[in-house]
Amino acid sequence: MRGKVGYKLGEKMIDYESKAYILESIDLLRTRLDQIQSELPDVVDDYHKLFLYYVAERFEGLSSEKVKICDRKGDQKIDFFGSTEDRFVAYQCKLPELDILKQKEKVHTFDEVITKEADDILTFLTDEKGKLKGNKDSQEARNIYRSLKEDAQKDESICKAEAVLAFFGKMSPMAEDKLEVYKNKWEKGN
Repeated sequence: MRGKVGYKLGEKMIDYESKAYILESIDLLRTRLDQIQSELPDVVDDYHKLFLYYVAERFEGLSSEKVKICDRKGDQKIDFFGSTEDRFVAYQCKLPELDILKQKEKVHTFDEVITKEADDILTFLTDEKGKLKGNKDSQEARNIYRSLKEDAQKDESICKAEAVLAFFGKMSPMAEDKLEVYKNKWEKGN
């Protein structure tokens, strides 16, 4: 249901676009990112990179040692990836500048460009001919996916590739519509 910005928690409605909620969310996220920073063996002072570790921990249950980050030039939109024997997942993460968000006191809205990035990830991973080039880490991601897919075919099982968009904000209605188009495209087997 488009346009709804809250949900009932007990009898109290939470407004995700209220200034108070936005400011509290930014502070909580920044606190968690600072905690992650203090736990990492290497010095990481980039909130975007810390956000990758946060997303990996929160959504995949991956500790910082198990996160394979590809986040740099030539990454083919893959910020990090993970796999099991029947699933390969690649994440594209977006974190707006927190200080600017705090000043604006508004939720950041992502346009349809973010959804194209998920399509780009899946196109790269499933590129049978290897025409699309990436950096060393993104090539490793594609090779791992191919290997999982080959093993699954031998066992007559299924290995699925997933592209996940993780972002601090919301999508525009146009982006939501475009995401549905891409979901339908990939669910039908490209």
